[in-house]
This record gives sequence, structure tokens and C-alpha cells, in this order.
Amino acid sequence: MNPQWHYTPLAIPMGVSLLLLIALMVLGYRQRQNPLALPFLFLMGESFIWMSTSLLEVSTLNLSLSLFFADASFLGITFMSVTWLYITIVYTGQQQRFQKIVPILTIVPILTNIIIWTNPLHHLWRGESFRDLTTTWFPISIYNYGDWFYNVHIPFAFTVTLLATYFLLRSLFFRNKVYRVQILIMLMALYLPLSLDIIGRMGLEPIPYFNSSTLVFPISGLLVGWALLRFQFLNLTPIARDRVVENMESMMVVLDQKHRVVDVNPAARQHFKRDKKEIIGTHIQHLFHNKDDLIESITNKAYLNQEIVLEQSGENRVYALQVSPIKYRSGGIAGQLLLFNDITTRKDTERTLNEQAQQVAILEERERLARELHDSVNQTLFAASALADLLPKAIDAKPEKVQDYALNIQQLTHGATAQMRLILLELYPDALVQSELGMILNHLCVAHIGETGVAVNFISNTQIHLEQDAQMAFYRITQEALQNIRKHTDATEIIVELCQQNDTITLQIQDNGAGFVVDNTLAGHFGLKNMHQRATSVGATLEISSEVNRGTCITVTKELR
Repeated sequence: MNPQWHYTPLAIPMGVSLLLLIALMVLGYRQRQNPLALPFLFLMGESFIWMSTSLLEVSTLNLSLSLFFADASFLGITFMSVTWLYITIVYTGQQQRFQKIVPILTIVPILTNIIIWTNPLHHLWRGESFRDLTTTWFPISIYNYGDWFYNVHIPFAFTVTLLATYFLLRSLFFRNKVYRVQILIMLMALYLPLSLDIIGRMGLEPIPYFNSSTLVFPISGLLVGWALLRFQFLNLTPIARDRVVENMESMMVVLDQKHRVVDVNPAARQHFKRDKKEIIGTHIQHLFHNKDDLIESITNKAYLNQEIVLEQSGENRVYALQVSPIKYRSGGIAGQLLLFNDITTRKDTERTLNEQAQQVAILEERERLARELHDSVNQTLFAASALADLLPKAIDAKPEKVQDYALNIQQLTHGATAQMRLILLELYPDALVQSELGMILNHLCVAHIGETGVAVNFISNTQIHLEQDAQMAFYRITQEALQNIRKHTDATEIIVELCQQNDTITLQIQDNGAGFVVDNTLAGHFGLKNMHQRATSVGATLEISSEVNRGTCITVTKELR
């Protein structure tokens, strides 16, 4: 056996610690996309240097080697407090405020290591050292540390560690339960070995002249592993307010109770083209000139959701404004939160889609009118033209038919004219609504005569204009009823009567066709359902009476207000 080395039972917990550190570094590397992963890997690496050199230190019998490994251990130890601080800064979202001080703080650990490795020149780090082979059951190196150790290294390490602890404890009260558990576990993992180190510095160490914190490091490693695996320490990290607010694309303005600005995010500062110092403390009215209605809404309403238009770089932009109160824990109002979400692109898209929908509707209406012109007017005119062609021949061959032909031609042309009028009226809905109701119903009747040849008698005792919805409902019901008569009955006579009596208007459409059983037909007849719905929508009532082979009567009644 090499006389410079020996086995010690301390190698067991230290070896376990090294294995745990390797496992933790592997877990940390797998989560390297997380901003916490890199500082976590540095901390585990520093701990690995400390633990491995401590193991070699207690395993050697050579004083020079022991001193070398002791000095080497500080390559990890001196940087651990700074790395721990950086982890807490990232975890609590304080990078913007404190990230710049971390490189400055590393100056002290760097100087400390320079002092350590140049100690023979000045002895600021350590004085005389010797090996004690009698106090404990394993050799202990006793170091007489110097001024730099006690006056620089120790105060610096504890101050930085306490600062990191302060950040964690402060955020402990503002986090969700899962984050609070993460924080508590990490604090336990830190302070378990640190407390033993503090006790040792006070002269109360369990093993004289030996840093016992290395013996409890396996427990700290297990706690860190538990935080990683059970509570997703690197997978699930809180997103701090600063990170969210500073990167928001929406403008954020925070007001106090007197509607003065107390906070703005970069998006708002960019919009107002003013520095944060110029905005903070100003009244909200100074941010929105010539927007008195907006200011009144913000100052008088606790909650507000509305679209507003603001000018930016000479261009009008549309914003969705959301105003909500900020409350104290007691429930009192502390101020207001204003969020301005730019929806200009969305509004432009909606406008484009609406224009496209209107174009589609126009095309569909054109196609419908083309079909109606072809199916009704064109066929009616073709029939009239055919009869007109026969008329000259009939004068000589069948003079008794001339009058019938002439009447049919008259009927067809009147029907075609009425159909054209209806088509023109539907091209201009305002004209359809503004026309006298009896007139447009008469056009429907004449058009039906021309299209089917069935006699339609229109009777009216009133010249009335109903409200827009009611006028359209009466028109569509009559149109639907005449279509149903043409499709489903063999009626030879139809009577359409519009009657006004006092404050009641009544429309009655009656035919002498096949009729039907009302109860059996309404359930599956969409045309009749539509007529019912149209009447109900304008406050009218619709009644249908019918008998098989004795015709049908539809009555629509509405009270005029």
C-alpha cells in the first residue's frame, strides 16, 4: 500500500456525495434550455470540486498533499456563494436590477484564489499548518488561517449567501404553493451544511478541526434531487413580474388613486415617446390629449372594456382598452391597471372579410335574380311572345280565339311587369320597405297570375306603411304562402285580403285548393314554420285553418302601436 494514502470511513459519505453531484449535473444538463440550468450546473460543478478535493485531503497522509487539496477545494468553495446569488436572482426575476453586480462580485473569489496560491509570499491566507494524528481516528490537517480568510473571505461569503437568502425569503410570500415548497427545499439543502460550517467556526464542531459539513452533503444532494424530480425545480420556474411586463407587446399603465401614473412598461414608453421619469407622477390626462371622453371613462369606472383609436407615428391605431382596479389585500382600491392591446391588424382583417362577404352576398344576389329572371320573367315573356306569334294567324283561322289570346297576352305581360317590379324592389330593400304595403302585395298577386294563370283576387281597404321589420314579415309571409299554393295545391282561385280595423291590421290568404290536416303537416313543413317565426318576430299572430279538398286560409294579425 502507498504510505501516502489510507482508507477512511469518511470516504463513504463523500463518495456518495460525489455520485449524487454527478447525477444532479446530468439532470441539470437535460434541462439546459432553462435559464436556471447553467448557473445550477456551475453550482454543482463547484460542489464537485469541493467534495472531491476534500475526499483526497482526508485520504492522504502527506501534509503537502493535504495542503494542496485544501487549497484546490477553494476553487469551488469561493465561487459558490456568488453562483447561489445568481441562481436566486434568476429564480426571482431580478436579473434586470442585479445581474450587473454578479461579475463585479466574482472579483473577490478571483482575488481570494490568487491570495491562496501565492500564500508563501505573504501568508495572508494561512500561517503554519500541521497534521494531528492523535485527536481523532483519522489524520486531521490543522490550518492557522490568516487575515484574508477571516476579514475578507468569510464575511464576503456569508454576506452574499444571506443576500441570496433574503431574495428567496422575500419571494416566498408571493409565490404559489409549489414555488414555496421549491424555495424551502433549496434553503434546507443550503443551510444544512452551512449551519454545520457556522457551528465549526464558532468552535463547536462535532469533530475538532474538521469541517463536518461535507458529511451531511449527501442529505443536501438528496434534497436538491427531490426538488428537481418531485417539484420540477428546473422545469417549473416562476415567471417574474419584471420579465412579463418588460416584454409585453401591449401597453401597460398603472395609476394610483388620484389617477397619477406610477408605472409604465417599455411598450407604453415607446408609444408616448417619453422617458419613464417624465411619465411617472403625471396625471393620466397629460398622456391623452383631446381625449376627454376617454379620461372621463377611465377616472369614473372601475372596470372598462372598449375600443379606442390613438395616433402613433402619424397613423391611427385601434386599441382594445381594458381597465381594472388594483386592490390592497384588505380589499381597498390602490389604483388602476390600464392595458392597451393593439388590434389594428385584427380590425383591418375583419374589415377585409366584411368587404369580401359583401361582395359574395352581391354575387349570390345577382345569381338569384338571374335565376328568377330566367325562371319567371323570361318564361312568362316567352309564353306571351308565343301567343303574340299565333295572334295574326288566329285572326283569319280562329277569330273566336283572338280575344282569349289577347287576354292571355295581357295577363302574361302584366305578370311579367309585376315580377320585374318585385325584382327591382328587392334590389333596393329600402324601396320595398318604404312602398305602401298593399301595393307590393298586389304586385305579388299579379306576378303569381302571370306565372301560373291562377286567378288571384287582391282586396285592400287601407294604404299603410308598417315598420320595417313588420312590412318585410307581411311581404315574405304572402310570398311564402303563394309559393306553397303553387307547389302543393291545385287551387283555381286565391283571395288575398289586407284589412285595417282601428289599431289592428289583418292579412288573410285563402285558396280553394286540396287543403290538408293541419296537425299532421305543421311538424314537418318548414315553409309553415318560417311563416310562424316571421309573424312571431314582429309581434303578430298567425293562424292556419284547412280542410282536405276544401282549401286553406292563413290569417296574420298584428296590433298597431
